[in-house]
Order: sequence, then C-alpha cells, then structure tokens
Amino acid sequence: MPGLYKNAPLKSASFEARFHGDLSIESRRGEFQRLVKSEFPHLYVPHAATDKAPALQHYQFKREDASASVMLALNSFVYTSTAYPGFDAFTSDIERLWEKFSSLFDVPAFTRLGLRYINNLPIIRSDAGAIPLSNYVTANLKVTPSLPSGTIYDLGYSVVCETDGGQMRILLQNEQSRDGVEVLLLDLDFSKKGVIERNERQRFIDNAHKEIETLFLELISPDYKQIMEGANNESK
Repeated sequence: MPGLYKNAPLKSASFEARFHGDLSIESRRGEFQRLVKSEFPHLYVPHAATDKAPALQHYQFKREDASASVMLALNSFVYTSTAYPGFDAFTSDIERLWEKFSSLFDVPAFTRLGLRYINNLPIIRSDAGAIPLSNYVTANLKVTPSLPSGTIYDLGYSVVCETDGGQMRILLQNEQSRDGVEVLLLDLDFSKKGVIERNERQRFIDNAHKEIETLFLELISPDYKQIMEGANNESK
C-alpha cells in the first residue's frame, strides 16, 4: 500500500461507520473519552455550523503527536491515521477502538461504511507552466479528439462508479498543501450504503482495501512508482 513506500504519497487513511442516530452517544461521550484518553488525550469540540445539526458534528479525540484521531457524532464513528503503519496495524487499531465504542453503544446495523486513502504527489510543472500529468498518473483525461490532453494547467476531476461490493469515488486535482507545496491530490474513497449487518464490517474493510490498492497501483505512473520506491535517489 502507498503508505509503506520509501517516499510514500499517503497523507491519511480513514475508516468511517455510519448508523442510525443514537442519543446515548451524546450523553455517554464522556465515558468513551475516559476509555481512550490515555492514547488520545486531546479533545477538539466542533465549531457551530449553520447548515448542520450540532449532534451530527464530530467530537475529535487526537493523539499527542497528532498521528491519529477518533471522531464521534450521533450517527458516526471515524478513525483516521496520518502516520500510516500498514494495513494490518491500521485495522488492528480500528478493531481495538471499535471494541471500546461497542462496549458503550449498541449498533445493530450500519447505514454506510467507508474506507478512504488521501495521497499528495508533489508537482513539478514544465517550463511552460503545465502539469506533466503522465509523470504522475496513468489516467487519460482526453475529453474530445479536438481537445489535447497533454497540456494541463489546472485539474479538477471527480467520478463515482459502481465496483465490486460498493462504490468508488476518485478525486484528482491540483492544490496547495498546508506547507505551500503544489500537489496532485489523489483521493480514493470506497463506500457501501444501505442496511449493512454489523458482522460485515471487517469483510468490507478487507474488500475496500483490496479495491483501493488495486486502483492506486493502476493509476500511479511507472516514473512515479520509481520515486515512491526511492529508485531515483539511489547512488549509481
């Protein structure tokens, strides 16, 4: 997976479980905090939003080094890692935290499950100021025969498609990162909606990871795979 390469572009990996709202999450949120406080000591309270009910906004519990966080809302549980330890360790963290959550709250079924990997690929533009897209991804964004696809100055592409066991949303766009570097954002979000039995959660995570990993490796160009592997930095 992208997080384990020498020059990994992965910025964050997230798992979300949504379910029908449970008012006991509001009243017992403090009990959950006590269960995770030794590992996630920092609490972040959501700002008031005019377009969203307060109970549907997430309270966030974050590690001291900000490498991971757990978020709770009336109808949602989210675990995010920004220092991806590999899929096995990532899912182990999810299971451990979900067990703590389940010890307080009964979720008989889910309404949505999602697994999301966000990657930032630093961009080096051409002398003419264009984005040499083929240096980074294999995606062919040619819209019509008369519109050239090789000279791109700004990119904003999003598609949602049906795939094995769910839906895949792909977002590909250029943007400025927090440290001011221009990056190519490659955001892969696999989800399943409907009535989902609670015993399907781990099966979903495994399948979603397989689908995302396959797509990621198909999308990354051979040149950028060498950068990820550190091949371009090796002394000859």
